[in-house]
Amino acid sequence: MLLRVGERVGRVEPRRHMRDYVRGLLGPVGRKNSWQIAEHAGHGSPYGLQRLLSWCQWEPDEIRDDLREYVAERLGQPDGVVIVDDTGFLKKGTVSAGVQRQYSGTAGRTENCQIGVFAAYASDKGRALVDRELYLPKSWTEDPDRCRAARIPTDGDTSTWAQATGQYRWISQVDPGAQRSVNLITLLKPDDKFAAQFHVDSSADGSSWYTVARHGGSAGGLIAVQLDHPTKARYLRVIVHRPDQ
Repeated sequence: MLLRVGERVGRVEPRRHMRDYVRGLLGPVGRKNSWQIAEHAGHGSPYGLQRLLSWCQWEPDEIRDDLREYVAERLGQPDGVVIVDDTGFLKKGTVSAGVQRQYSGTAGRTENCQIGVFAAYASDKGRALVDRELYLPKSWTEDPDRCRAARIPTDGDTSTWAQATGQYRWISQVDPGAQRSVNLITLLKPDDKFAAQFHVDSSADGSSWYTVARHGGSAGGLIAVQLDHPTKARYLRVIVHRPDQ
């Protein structure tokens, strides 16, 4: 893989720095910063790695494309899946790109952090990350000067993933284990999640479904939903969609 993407950075010296940087990220390095990785690689200073990251001319998206091709060649399967999830990186201060006080699933609470959204490919042959994106809160997207100071392009699409793709819909199904009478359900939705409408369907046998409640939308927290009428059900589905659908 390093031989394939090495062409993206040109000269021999940055290729070697790229190799050492990747090995450091994958190796037993406590803090994955340029100082610690340079020490792990046996460099006398971190300046070579810093030049690679800050000044050497290469296109991250081109390397991402190389990686995806590499993964597809070696791990590709007809039933392979792409998994999308975010992770938080705790930070101090306010100058790191995208940082603000926001909910971090990694920490399990609201912290000063960056949020990265990652896509991974998984099949029976293995798994690998294939894409990434830094989440930019409104405190950044609505402040062009702050973005420029952090070298963030200000002309991109600032839609959330759900808004941009239109894939703002999901289904959660619950099986209580036996048919029982239900007249109220309680949902717990993280406070950081976007507002969404949903309706509740019930089924006695898993084949015929009936809508038994609708909810107009909530930004998060504990939600109690009264069903339209008491119903006997073995299965319940919560079907969530964006408010304008």
